[in-house]
Amino acid sequence: METVFCEDIPLDRNSEQYVLNIGKALELKCAQPLMDQECGECEVCLLAQSIIATRNWFWRCSDQVKKRFVIGIVQRFHSVDLLKHMIRLLRPLLAKDYTYARSRTAPGLNTDTARLSSNRALSSSEIEVNIRYTWNWFVSSNYWTKSNFLLGLLQMCNMHLLFTAGNHAKTLLAAEVKALSHRGDVSYDSHTSNFRALF
Repeated sequence: METVFCEDIPLDRNSEQYVLNIGKALELKCAQPLMDQECGECEVCLLAQSIIATRNWFWRCSDQVKKRFVIGIVQRFHSVDLLKHMIRLLRPLLAKDYTYARSRTAPGLNTDTARLSSNRALSSSEIEVNIRYTWNWFVSSNYWTKSNFLLGLLQMCNMHLLFTAGNHAKTLLAAEVKALSHRGDVSYDSHTSNFRALF
């Protein structure tokens, strides 16, 4: 009988099973043995570089640009697992305390945060290049990288943007579940009000 190694099992890069497969662990480890150096080519290094690059312009741009970028990231998940993961992360947003805090006027001076249309000396063309580059990189990344980039991005978002992103993820997941149910891949359990996979 032929031995099959776990790293030889084909997995969808946009699924949770890809990350949980121990055979893929080496792909998520930096090739440099020293802690103070980076190889710049592995998933870990590319993720760190992308988060730093995004942070450099994200905090300075307007609310409109931030919303467009975050919604664009959510639309590029291409993974039901990642949509579920995001909704689980943002579930506390539905609590009444969070709703109260989100609806209050933000304290502080007007100059403390970027206004709705202010990009704080960033050129529109530069922002557009950064957004497009990050979106393209995100689409081609695997589940682990997408999941960790998402965590880094959510830390940069304010309450309103988190709420908007969570609602958008719920809408996309409902559309995915509806499409799968029409194909017969999932069924609705009326007792638990949950969808179950049929495969």
